[in-house]
Amino acid sequence: MLLISALATVGFATLTQGMVNQGMAEGDPEAVLEIGFWMLILAVVAGISMAIAASQAVFFSQGAGYIIRAYLYDKIQTFSFGNYDKHSTGQMMVRLNADTLNVQNGMLYSLLLGLYAPFMLLATVALTIINTPELLWVLLVVIAVVLVLMALLIPAVFRNYHARQA
Repeated sequence: MLLISALATVGFATLTQGMVNQGMAEGDPEAVLEIGFWMLILAVVAGISMAIAASQAVFFSQGAGYIIRAYLYDKIQTFSFGNYDKHSTGQMMVRLNADTLNVQNGMLYSLLLGLYAPFMLLATVALTIINTPELLWVLLVVIAVVLVLMALLIPAVFRNYHARQA
Protein backbone atom coordinates (compact mmCIF):
# COMPACT_ATOMS: atom_id res chain seq x y z
CA MET A 1 0.00 0.00 0.00
CA LEU A 2 2.89 2.35 0.75
CA LEU A 3 4.41 1.61 -2.65
CA ILE A 4 1.09 2.34 -4.35
CA SER A 5 0.76 5.57 -2.38
CA ALA A 6 4.31 6.61 -3.28
CA LEU A 7 3.77 5.88 -6.97
CA ALA A 8 0.47 7.77 -6.98
CA THR A 9 2.10 10.74 -5.25
CA VAL A 10 4.95 10.85 -7.75
CA GLY A 11 2.44 10.42 -10.59
CA PHE A 12 0.46 13.36 -9.21
CA ALA A 13 3.59 15.52 -9.29
CA THR A 14 4.28 14.41 -12.86
CA LEU A 15 0.77 15.41 -13.92
CA THR A 16 1.35 18.84 -12.44
CA GLN A 17 4.03 19.34 -15.09
CA GLY A 18 1.55 18.44 -17.83
CA MET A 19 -1.08 20.73 -16.29
CA VAL A 20 1.29 23.68 -16.45
CA ASN A 21 2.88 22.92 -19.82
CA GLN A 22 -0.14 21.73 -21.79
CA GLY A 23 -3.09 23.26 -20.01
CA MET A 24 -2.00 26.62 -18.68
CA ALA A 25 0.89 27.63 -20.93
CA GLU A 26 -0.97 26.66 -24.09
CA GLY A 27 -4.35 27.79 -22.77
CA ASP A 28 -6.01 24.42 -23.37
CA PRO A 29 -9.01 24.08 -20.99
CA GLU A 30 -9.67 20.48 -22.10
CA ALA A 31 -6.16 19.47 -21.07
CA VAL A 32 -6.64 21.19 -17.71
CA LEU A 33 -9.86 19.27 -17.08
CA GLU A 34 -8.49 15.92 -18.24
CA ILE A 35 -5.23 16.24 -16.30
CA GLY A 36 -7.12 17.58 -13.29
CA PHE A 37 -9.38 14.52 -13.38
CA TRP A 38 -6.37 12.17 -13.37
CA MET A 39 -4.76 14.20 -10.61
CA LEU A 40 -7.92 13.77 -8.55
CA ILE A 41 -7.90 10.01 -9.18
CA LEU A 42 -4.23 9.74 -8.14
CA ALA A 43 -4.85 11.85 -5.03
CA VAL A 44 -7.70 9.54 -4.00
CA VAL A 45 -5.60 6.43 -4.71
CA ALA A 46 -2.68 7.85 -2.70
CA GLY A 47 -4.95 8.79 0.20
CA ILE A 48 -6.76 5.46 0.33
CA SER A 49 -3.50 3.51 0.02
CA MET A 50 -1.89 5.54 2.80
CA ALA A 51 -4.96 5.11 5.02
CA ILE A 52 -4.89 1.34 4.55
CA ALA A 53 -1.13 1.22 5.19
CA ALA A 54 -1.51 3.38 8.30
CA SER A 55 -4.32 1.22 9.67
CA GLN A 56 -2.23 -1.91 9.14
CA ALA A 57 0.80 -0.29 10.79
CA VAL A 58 -1.35 0.76 13.76
CA PHE A 59 -2.80 -2.76 13.99
CA PHE A 60 0.70 -4.26 13.93
CA SER A 61 2.17 -1.84 16.47
CA GLN A 62 -0.83 -2.24 18.80
CA GLY A 63 -0.46 -6.01 18.56
CA ALA A 64 3.22 -5.76 19.38
CA GLY A 65 2.36 -3.50 22.35
CA TYR A 66 -0.13 -6.09 23.58
CA ILE A 67 2.48 -8.84 23.38
CA ILE A 68 5.05 -6.70 25.22
CA ARG A 69 2.57 -5.80 27.97
CA ALA A 70 1.56 -9.44 28.41
CA TYR A 71 5.19 -10.55 28.59
CA LEU A 72 6.06 -7.80 31.08
CA TYR A 73 3.01 -8.59 33.20
CA ASP A 74 4.09 -12.23 33.38
CA LYS A 75 7.62 -11.12 34.24
CA ILE A 76 6.41 -8.80 37.01
CA GLN A 77 4.46 -11.68 38.52
CA THR A 78 7.77 -13.46 39.15
CA PHE A 79 9.22 -10.55 41.19
CA SER A 80 9.89 -11.02 44.88
CA PHE A 81 8.26 -8.80 47.48
CA GLY A 82 11.61 -7.00 47.85
CA ASN A 83 11.24 -5.68 44.31
CA TYR A 84 7.86 -4.21 45.21
CA ASP A 85 9.41 -2.54 48.27
CA LYS A 86 12.05 -0.84 46.08
CA HIS A 87 9.70 0.15 43.26
CA SER A 88 6.07 0.96 43.86
CA THR A 89 3.41 -0.72 41.77
CA GLY A 90 2.35 2.64 40.35
CA GLN A 91 5.91 3.46 39.31
CA MET A 92 6.29 0.09 37.59
CA MET A 93 2.96 0.51 35.80
CA VAL A 94 3.89 3.97 34.55
CA ARG A 95 7.23 2.69 33.29
CA LEU A 96 5.62 -0.35 31.73
CA ASN A 97 3.01 1.72 29.89
CA ALA A 98 5.33 4.57 28.89
CA ASP A 99 8.08 2.28 27.62
CA THR A 100 5.61 0.08 25.77
CA LEU A 101 4.03 3.15 24.19
CA ASN A 102 7.48 4.34 23.06
CA VAL A 103 8.12 0.95 21.45
CA GLN A 104 4.69 1.01 19.78
CA ASN A 105 5.25 4.51 18.39
CA GLY A 106 8.73 3.58 17.22
CA MET A 107 7.36 0.58 15.37
CA LEU A 108 4.51 2.59 13.88
CA TYR A 109 6.71 5.36 12.53
CA SER A 110 9.42 2.94 11.43
CA LEU A 111 6.87 1.02 9.40
CA LEU A 112 5.24 4.06 7.86
CA LEU A 113 8.19 6.36 7.29
CA GLY A 114 10.87 3.70 7.11
CA LEU A 115 9.15 2.09 4.13
CA TYR A 116 7.47 5.10 2.53
CA ALA A 117 10.64 7.16 2.17
CA PRO A 118 12.59 4.48 0.24
CA PHE A 119 9.59 3.84 -2.01
CA MET A 120 9.31 7.57 -2.74
CA LEU A 121 13.04 7.71 -3.42
CA LEU A 122 12.93 4.76 -5.81
CA ALA A 123 9.88 6.11 -7.62
CA THR A 124 11.50 9.52 -7.95
CA VAL A 125 14.79 8.11 -9.27
CA ALA A 126 12.91 5.88 -11.74
CA LEU A 127 10.79 8.78 -12.94
CA THR A 128 13.87 10.97 -13.31
CA ILE A 129 15.65 8.29 -15.35
CA ILE A 130 12.59 7.89 -17.59
CA ASN A 131 11.68 11.58 -18.09
CA THR A 132 14.84 13.62 -17.61
CA PRO A 133 17.94 11.44 -17.36
CA GLU A 134 20.16 14.49 -17.89
CA LEU A 135 18.98 15.82 -14.48
CA LEU A 136 19.65 12.59 -12.60
CA TRP A 137 22.91 14.02 -11.28
CA VAL A 138 20.99 16.84 -9.54
CA LEU A 139 18.78 14.32 -7.77
CA LEU A 140 21.78 12.23 -6.74
CA VAL A 141 23.54 15.30 -5.34
CA VAL A 142 20.43 16.21 -3.32
CA ILE A 143 20.16 12.64 -2.02
CA ALA A 144 23.85 12.69 -1.02
CA VAL A 145 23.44 16.03 0.80
CA VAL A 146 20.39 14.76 2.68
CA LEU A 147 22.21 11.57 3.69
CA VAL A 148 25.21 13.56 4.94
CA LEU A 149 22.93 15.87 6.95
CA MET A 150 21.15 12.86 8.42
CA ALA A 151 24.49 11.29 9.35
CA LEU A 152 25.41 14.49 11.18
CA LEU A 153 22.05 15.00 12.91
CA ILE A 154 21.10 11.48 13.95
CA PRO A 155 23.88 11.05 16.55
CA ALA A 156 22.82 14.33 18.21
CA VAL A 157 19.19 13.21 18.22
CA PHE A 158 20.14 9.91 19.87
CA ARG A 159 22.28 11.68 22.48
CA ASN A 160 19.38 13.98 23.36
CA TYR A 161 16.96 11.07 23.43
CA HIS A 162 19.16 9.06 25.79
CA ALA A 163 19.66 12.10 28.04
CA ARG A 164 15.91 12.63 28.18
CA GLN A 165 15.24 8.98 28.94
CA ALA A 166 17.87 9.02 31.73
